[in-house]
Amino acid sequence: MNKKIVLQLMSAMFVGTLATQVYGSNTGEIAIVFTNDIHCGIENNMGYAGLAAYRDEMKEIYGDDNVVLVDSGDAVQGGAIGGLTKGQYIIDIMNEVNYDIFLPGNHEFDYEMPRFFELMDMLDAEIIACNLIDLSTGDQIYSPYALTHHGETTVAYIGIITPETFTKSTPAYFQDENGEFIYSLSEDTTGQRLFDIVQQSIDDAIADGADYVIGLGHLGIEETAAPWRSTDVIENTTGFDVLIDGHSHSLVQGEIVKDKDGNDVIVTQAGTKFDAIGLVVINPETDTITTDLIYEYDGRDAKVQAFIDGINEEFDGLLNTVVAQSEVMLSVNDPISGERIIRNNETNLGNLSADAYRTLLDTDIALINAGGIRADVPAGDITNNQIIDVHPFGNDATSVLVTGQVVLDALEMGARNYPSENGGFLQPSGLTYDIDVNVPSSVMTDDQGSFVSVDGEYRVKNVMVGGEPLDLNKEYSVGSHNYMLLSYGDGMSMFRGSTLLKDKFMVDNEVLIHYITNNLGGVVGEEYSNTYGQGRIGIIGLDEEVVEITTESVVETVVQDTTPAVVETVVQETAPAVVETVVQETTPVVVETVSTTTYTVASGDTLKKIALNLLGSEDRYTEIYELNTGILNSPNLIYVGQVLTVPTK
Repeated sequence: MNKKIVLQLMSAMFVGTLATQVYGSNTGEIAIVFTNDIHCGIENNMGYAGLAAYRDEMKEIYGDDNVVLVDSGDAVQGGAIGGLTKGQYIIDIMNEVNYDIFLPGNHEFDYEMPRFFELMDMLDAEIIACNLIDLSTGDQIYSPYALTHHGETTVAYIGIITPETFTKSTPAYFQDENGEFIYSLSEDTTGQRLFDIVQQSIDDAIADGADYVIGLGHLGIEETAAPWRSTDVIENTTGFDVLIDGHSHSLVQGEIVKDKDGNDVIVTQAGTKFDAIGLVVINPETDTITTDLIYEYDGRDAKVQAFIDGINEEFDGLLNTVVAQSEVMLSVNDPISGERIIRNNETNLGNLSADAYRTLLDTDIALINAGGIRADVPAGDITNNQIIDVHPFGNDATSVLVTGQVVLDALEMGARNYPSENGGFLQPSGLTYDIDVNVPSSVMTDDQGSFVSVDGEYRVKNVMVGGEPLDLNKEYSVGSHNYMLLSYGDGMSMFRGSTLLKDKFMVDNEVLIHYITNNLGGVVGEEYSNTYGQGRIGIIGLDEEVVEITTESVVETVVQDTTPAVVETVVQETAPAVVETVVQETTPVVVETVSTTTYTVASGDTLKKIALNLLGSEDRYTEIYELNTGILNSPNLIYVGQVLTVPTK
């Protein structure tokens, strides 16, 4: 299926009925409106009410029968509205909006399999997933694809769930009481099993009359998701025209990827929590496809908004109850850049959360996966809602007895992707450790991404427990939650067979509230004031000397004398900062300083947005791209966690 592809790479902003000026009137084109990774962000940006209004406007333009609304997963988890109702109210809102097709993401499974099936039964949309298999029968649990018919044109939608779900959700949910997997996501270490079942689904859809094939994937584009990324799937299959992606929270306005036969396939993704609404338009007459992202839209559907208002009113009393205070900002994200840092850096909120578990469970150490700490807490009053947003999963406080070797393996597993992000990056209490970045990770995992062994040198070093070196043969009590210690989430299978000390002791958000109110007197104070923590995680082996700064300014010092050298010291605006020393063997001259800094891509970013925020003009995005051609293949494709070099103003 070799279609002509037209990419609209502009950042579209529709206000009211401006869209009618962009697309022209009912031309027989097919419009696919899509969302992904909403994570309970029901009123973020344009929100569900704006989405419903936008979809209805598209129907006015293209006709009722030529507009399809789809979502590629991770809708029911990520905020109090979802967590307190185990997804119920999110499903209710989605039904109010009236989605046509839905692909479950890894977080749809967070409330365990019985609840997953209940939620999918409640949703009025057609559920698709080609690679979710019941191992007792070998059958696909849901239809691998859906078909929509538009006059003489048929469009197929192939659903693909990331096999990372086994570690990004809770592995035990997919197992029986003996720890044997009873569900499969067509996983293996090469990706071939996934590619095969996707290809079979494409072939079946085409045989079923599909003129166009749209992948609806919850796969992502991050390096750590290989070999199951959307790009991997496209490159190892043939037949897709477009792949609407999710999972990595990326803003991809339209990137061309070659399939197995060398045909062009568009990848597109709309960020997270309504960073944007996605749009794919198929023109059967000209055999062309266009893609777009809509970042702003002023319209609101009154009925959907009223429904959401009713939910908010019901929950306001409970969610807005003040339970504690904080004198400091508690951070998941960097307060200066706004980028998420907790999945590859120590933070004060990571310290606080780990301290809460260790204190409550009275253990030697506590290890908390960074992916379970989800939201900043501003200084001031702390409400139930804020605590639940920090820990939305409802995991149970748990403690086990393990050897020092198990502790070391867990730290190594958590540090394996550093400096890239990892939801399993461990925030510690009662323990300190260093990561040597010059030692490549040699962690070995199985087909499901679970820990097997370390086959080389450990990059985690200098582990200290209570001020003493970690003894690999000694037993330590470890506090955390059931997700990691009993269900082996984030691939932490080294805890299998541990001696259980306490189980289902308290729900995760209650652990944090209990610690603040009972151990800190209801106030988080000065001891947690440093955003970057208390020095529990060190980084060694950098080429540059790492120092800490508290100023936000850029300091430049140029030293010149009669000796044939100029020494230039630049402290860059990052935290922690990098000190760079350049010695030029030349006669004394005035040195023109070209100053750069680094920026880590956050959810919702594009190069133009970064350029506008940091450099004052989105037109300067080309400068950022030119500085990063070694890691960027296109100015339109960046992903969360990528570290970019950017010029300073």
